[in-house]
Amino acid sequence: MKKQFLCLILVFAVLIPASLSALDNDGIDLSLRLYDKRIYYPETQIQVLIEITNNTNGTYRFKAAQDRRFNIDFQVRTLTNEPVRHSEQFITAVERNQQVYYRDIDLEPGERYSFVETLKEYIALGEPGAYVAQVFYSPDLNVGGKQLRSNLISFTVRPSAGPAGLRAAVDEATGEILRKEPLPPDVTVEYLIRARQKGEWNKFFLYLDTRSLMLQNPDARRRFDRSSEAERIQMVEDFRSALQARETPDEILLIPYSYEIVETRYTPERGEVDVIERFRNPDFIEVKQFTYNLERRDGVWMIVSYDVRNLGTE
Repeated sequence: MKKQFLCLILVFAVLIPASLSALDNDGIDLSLRLYDKRIYYPETQIQVLIEITNNTNGTYRFKAAQDRRFNIDFQVRTLTNEPVRHSEQFITAVERNQQVYYRDIDLEPGERYSFVETLKEYIALGEPGAYVAQVFYSPDLNVGGKQLRSNLISFTVRPSAGPAGLRAAVDEATGEILRKEPLPPDVTVEYLIRARQKGEWNKFFLYLDTRSLMLQNPDARRRFDRSSEAERIQMVEDFRSALQARETPDEILLIPYSYEIVETRYTPERGEVDVIERFRNPDFIEVKQFTYNLERRDGVWMIVSYDVRNLGTE
């Protein structure tokens, strides 16, 4: 299998356009590599290390944007030479009319400038498969000047492991496959609340980023940072199971008998939804304000965290 994969990489290298593979940066080296080689799944992040090295005899000056999407772009192709589309997050960011903040960087001979980026913030890598990637750096902020081209790297995205992912994608009442839709932030939150009221766990988790929610706990984040990729996947699965078994103190598990969405605020990439929720107790009604925090990923709003404020009783 490994030999076959290497052969496919060689075939791909022959098929790709010369403009994609050529490296002619006039002594400025742009290198790309996986930041930490792991087992990648559709739901995990892929981080890459990008380095610019001055191999000339003079000073190399370029602009480094505060938002690096105005400097860099990726091209990713499958082993059948099909291009992978950019993520909605990337397209929205670069097409938005806004002021670009940057600083001038001076690299002396032999000096290096490096940083880490998350590939999925640029490319929509939602399907398992084998891929080849290259990064391009625009020293003049994508305004038509010459781009630096990097080497090619290859990586594989494996199918999600275990039956839990399959169960999560099915509507238990109808047996139909659940698919994420580009709902507005307030509708996304309402979808989660209604699912919790009805005890429909697969729908409850559909727009809830359980990993981000888990990492709000400092102890869990420290353990997560020290763990291998396989251990991290298991941690997220265990946290999801604990939520479903109501073994955690997370107030998002409380079942309101009524709710009212009072305000929604959002930018193209982040959103907040304020909801007044009422919980019935034997002798009183408890009132809480939930603020749900969302991030827009490939056109879909995902709930990543929440805050709660107690408003008293009725």
